[in-house]
Amino acid sequence: MPVLDALWASVSSRPLSAVCTTSVPADRGATCELMVVSDGDRTFVAKIPSASLDPARAGREAWVLQHLLPYLGVHAPVVHASLDTAYGPALLLSCCGRTDGDVGAIADVDTVEQVLKALTPVHRCEATQAMQEILPRWGVGTTRGSTPHGRRVNRYARRWPTAIGHWAAAEDVSWLTALAQDMTAHLPADLALLAASTGRLMHGDVHADNLRFDGDHVWLLDWQTASIGPPIIDVALWLTAHVGPESADDALALARAHLERVGLPWCDRLWTAAVRSTFCGLCSGYATRLPDAIGAREVAATKRAFASDGVAGWVSHIGC
Repeated sequence: MPVLDALWASVSSRPLSAVCTTSVPADRGATCELMVVSDGDRTFVAKIPSASLDPARAGREAWVLQHLLPYLGVHAPVVHASLDTAYGPALLLSCCGRTDGDVGAIADVDTVEQVLKALTPVHRCEATQAMQEILPRWGVGTTRGSTPHGRRVNRYARRWPTAIGHWAAAEDVSWLTALAQDMTAHLPADLALLAASTGRLMHGDVHADNLRFDGDHVWLLDWQTASIGPPIIDVALWLTAHVGPESADDALALARAHLERVGLPWCDRLWTAAVRSTFCGLCSGYATRLPDAIGAREVAATKRAFASDGVAGWVSHIGC
């Protein structure tokens, strides 16, 4: 692969054929090809964008990793080499963390606190002129719609009752169907409220697969959807996807403390809007696709989302 050869040549004099190179599954949506390259004690991840990836998103991630995060003290991959391609920059990144993010799939309070601490320097970063020129306003250009999750929600909302029944056919899911319909009705007002809130740097896609745990450090991966917007969205996404009802009250207190720590006063209405919006995004992203169209990871994520200890249980618990 010429791109990988060129990336590797910039950091090593050994030929690529002489080192261990492994192809790994790309992230959800097959947005790029990932290669793990190991040379003795050094291990790198090569991220090579494909035709399915928006070049602007690939460029955004490269800019955030190279020009912004090193100065914030965020634990994130280091860019060792980059190369422009037709679909955006290809990156040779450090291999971060030793534990896969899925260990935090259903998080306890200690994990929640660890993740929120990792997000603190990100959420403290106010939008500068340079950020405004590079990063989109939250929701614009991240899902190819004018509002967060707009394309997905507009396309799939009418199918939610059928989809929910598909995934939980053996259970009474009438309450969950009603909840989804109620959230759909509130979505326009929720998005408007969030769009008007304080703009800070936000990761945009905080979930277990984008985290690596390494001792006391949490590494934040995949910055393609970084944008300027309300940090409460990052917090709500993490909590709604990964906290069960038994930890909900303590997790909510940690979320409030985190936002106040970064200088953003707590607002119950804003929190409710964030939870409803992220719930809509999760449902529209997973619950409407059939098993033969997606892999085992997506099937597991969907079932987890509608389990009593997943996002449905969490949203029901806090009364949204």
